[in-house]
This record gives sequence, structure tokens and C-alpha cells, in this order.
Amino acid sequence: MITWTPFELQTAQPFGIARWTHSTYQRVRVDWTLDGVTGRGEAAPNAFYGETGATVPAALEQLELAARGGR
Repeated sequence: MITWTPFELQTAQPFGIARWTHSTYQRVRVDWTLDGVTGRGEAAPNAFYGETGATVPAALEQLELAARGGR
């Protein structure tokens, strides 16, 4: 079972690279339990690759389906 919680990460100072500067970042906390073992992590969508906070849940649903063998 995969569960997720979107959240917004605020930095104390803006962070920038050549393409952008931000001080707020959309993130998704992910909890994945499979066969009694739980793993926790964070998804960091990257707009450069067409990812958003909204694309993460769709990808996680597909991942969970694949992990269950399509069941």
C-alpha cells in the first residue's frame, strides 16, 4: 500500500540555479508498505521534466499497481 501527503517546503533563503530561483518547493511524503515492511521517502517533482505535485500521485498509483503484479 502506498500513501502520500503533499506538502510545501519553505527555505530560509531563496535558492537558485541558472534556470530558476525559488524559496518554496512542492514535495510529497511517501509511505510504502509491502509485505509488512514500510519504507518512507520524499518525492521532489521537477518542472524541467514536466513533473508537478499533481503528477506524483498518478505515478505512485501506477507504481503500486505494478508492485502488486497488476492486481
